Amino acid sequence: MGHSDRLRSPSLRTRLKYWHKQMSQLESSFPALDMASRQTTTPDEIVEQSKVICQDFIHEKLKAAGILSSKVKLNCAEKSHVSLTVIAVGQELVKLHPKVYRDLSRKLNMTMNSATLVDKTLTQVLEQLLGEGEITWAKVISMFALAGQFAVECVQQGHPEFVEVIVDSIGHFVSAYLTDWVISQRGWVGVLHAFRSKPESYAFRALTILATVVGLLATFVATVRIR
Repeated sequence: MGHSDRLRSPSLRTRLKYWHKQMSQLESSFPALDMASRQTTTPDEIVEQSKVICQDFIHEKLKAAGILSSKVKLNCAEKSHVSLTVIAVGQELVKLHPKVYRDLSRKLNMTMNSATLVDKTLTQVLEQLLGEGEITWAKVISMFALAGQFAVECVQQGHPEFVEVIVDSIGHFVSAYLTDWVISQRGWVGVLHAFRSKPESYAFRALTILATVVGLLATFVATVRIR
């Protein structure tokens, strides 16, 4: 069974719904989490949860762009505090540096006309961003911001079905590069600790992502351009 099929399976939806509930409960008790509780999250769960966050981010991105429709297959229930935090910080990042997160297909000299091309190109960009060097929550949020813009441009170019491909790409990438790091941060709930200031302070926090954004400019140039 492929990632898309597993994402739509009732058992997975039930587990992810339970995870949403747990994330909400964990927010207030985060400082008290100990090593034993960190070890309860498995690599597979980290991957599944990353796809939920990605879906939530894309859902919010498409809704803001006015292009969300029934043609876009997203399994979005009530958003967890983790997803809401990633969305809020990601939105501030994009507001601060709109030119970086706009017209990605033009910057990459491509059109979103092939699922394989979308998957391969997004993976290449993410490998430049996160494949080497220090991993930070800033870079991880940049990953979701890039996925969101890829989704917007896929829908704008007539391929809403590629949104599922993007979600799967994020899951594959997290599985290959990020599971150990996320587990070391106490799971995805770690993002609540990294950005636990009030929403109005997100803009200030997002300024710390500036170095990542500048690096992305080089990423767009260095990424292999394919059609």
